[in-house]
Amino acid sequence: MKIISESPNSTKLAAISNYQKSLTVRAAMTADENQISFYRRENRPLIVGAIAVLLTEANNTMNVQRAPSPIQISMMAEEIVENWWMLRLDEVAYALRQGAAGMYGTAYGKFDKQTLIEWLKTYDTEERLAQVEWVNAQQKKQFEAEEKETSSVTDGYRRLQETYQKTGKDALSQQDKERTKDREKARWQEDKFLKWQAGYYAQKQLNEEQQNQQETI
Repeated sequence: MKIISESPNSTKLAAISNYQKSLTVRAAMTADENQISFYRRENRPLIVGAIAVLLTEANNTMNVQRAPSPIQISMMAEEIVENWWMLRLDEVAYALRQGAAGMYGTAYGKFDKQTLIEWLKTYDTEERLAQVEWVNAQQKKQFEAEEKETSSVTDGYRRLQETYQKTGKDALSQQDKERTKDREKARWQEDKFLKWQAGYYAQKQLNEEQQNQQETI
């Protein structure tokens, strides 16, 4: 997500809302290679302001009775920057969308720091963890497949070495020689058949001509 530095307005909040609707856990975790800690180090006010915009949008979506004040929104943004620095900004956007939609439980008409922390904990321990485990499982499968392929090549090379040690012959060279003999044999058989075929049709034509001559007489 592009870092937002200006104060929120209706147009910007609408754009954020549309963007959040398209987010998935996987997309949120991979959209930006940098964690919040990176932006905290580079420009803390900027990332705090960006998160404050997301919090404002979540608050407006919920339409709670006890809405947080701008100061409280700022403090909640500081809470995320300080203690949830390992997340990406898109992950915060995703978690806020899910929380505001009631996917992490009922907020009971309020949106405060406690509610925010509960949402982030639920996202972290359920959806985010499940995605991390899935990615690890896929990487493990890929590693095992590559290891198996490497093992097959190693076993093949080992068998060639064993053949050479037992027979004193290079197994690959021996296979090439045998294949060459087979190809030569096949060519010889084909040439022999073609010669026979040519002779057969020549003799057949001669016989037919002789028979026609006798019938004419």
